[in-house]
Amino acid sequence: MGSTISPPPSGSTELYLTHPTEEEKKQIWASTHPLWGTALSREVYVKREAYLQTIPVAKTGGMSNWVLTTSPTPSENRLVLSSCESLRKRAFVSTTKEDGTVELKESTAHGIASVFNDPAFRGRGYASRMMKDLALALSNHKGSPNPNGPSSPTSSKRSSYEGPESICSILYSDIGKSFYSKHGWKPFPSEHVSFRPSTAYVDTSNEAKPLSYHDLAILSAADEEMLRKRLSSPSGSRKKTRIAIVPDLDSMLWHLMREDYMTTQLFSRVPTVRGAMVGLQEAGNRVWAIWTRNYYSPDRKDMHKNTFYILRFVVEDETMPGDQLVDATRKIVNMAKKEAAEWHLGEVQMWNPAPVVRRAIEGTKMECSWTDREDDSIASLNWYGSGDAEDVEWVANEKFAWC
Repeated sequence: MGSTISPPPSGSTELYLTHPTEEEKKQIWASTHPLWGTALSREVYVKREAYLQTIPVAKTGGMSNWVLTTSPTPSENRLVLSSCESLRKRAFVSTTKEDGTVELKESTAHGIASVFNDPAFRGRGYASRMMKDLALALSNHKGSPNPNGPSSPTSSKRSSYEGPESICSILYSDIGKSFYSKHGWKPFPSEHVSFRPSTAYVDTSNEAKPLSYHDLAILSAADEEMLRKRLSSPSGSRKKTRIAIVPDLDSMLWHLMREDYMTTQLFSRVPTVRGAMVGLQEAGNRVWAIWTRNYYSPDRKDMHKNTFYILRFVVEDETMPGDQLVDATRKIVNMAKKEAAEWHLGEVQMWNPAPVVRRAIEGTKMECSWTDREDDSIASLNWYGSGDAEDVEWVANEKFAWC
């Protein structure tokens, strides 16, 4: 990655945003291991990154790798100055017109991840240049190029994806709010509630039902339909435009298959409990959650660095009696706390719970802490639609949308 060759300045026309070769990808992953892969050996981490390009959301052109480099075509001498990835995601966009009617469209959003600047070239503005060029590229990006075609974001040899046009790109900043904001990514509310893991929870027939892989397809389909109906109705907010990343099955599988890779490497087994549900009646009366386990340290003495994330928390009927919702929430969180303890995770987190869920959590009187994040995992959105991001409401801004 590093070089004694001095690249052109960040404003030069001799810098190019393009796609890396397979060998360049491996070099990038080896360089990012100390930042994001310390729960694994470097060799295994590189293999994991390659594997993540083959699973739902990422596969069939859904993931694109990007580099800012000194040549638009591969060569032994070109320098990789900065790099990142983008994941193509489905999004719903709801617009309230002047006459009060609502128009709902499906669009494409791009999640940006793994922004990295070669240490040898830091402080020269290359990451800023990459993000500036990337914002423009993603505004009309459909997917990664044909692997047999030219490695260029402007290549006509694209994947066969012919989905909706791009409406936005999102990222989760771990360097505060200012850097990405000045490049077009507006910070949005980034709150989470956390609970301590506990083995005190005892499962009985009166508690929550554990969810497995086999439950996810039906629940994700129901969730998508409920969100579609919600966004098809007028909003009580003054905002005229609402956007939601679709919590579809592929979005969940991206997290869970990533989790499976990690737990296989660390524990030689995979989890069986992927969430919990209360209410076994027909759809419309249930409360449920899907979750994942995330590891940053393999050492149990550093388990506080590992986090159990509730990816999505769904209340199918928000008009259900408050005491019932509080009881259901308590049962689901208790099961999450138990799973987190068994899998050596430092805390349970739920991101940006909906107002009805927040009230239910408060109603449980469970010990928890609320955090308004200012420095890490700041949900940020670059809006490509009409109007300004200031006039956009991000609905269902939960952990499942993270990449």
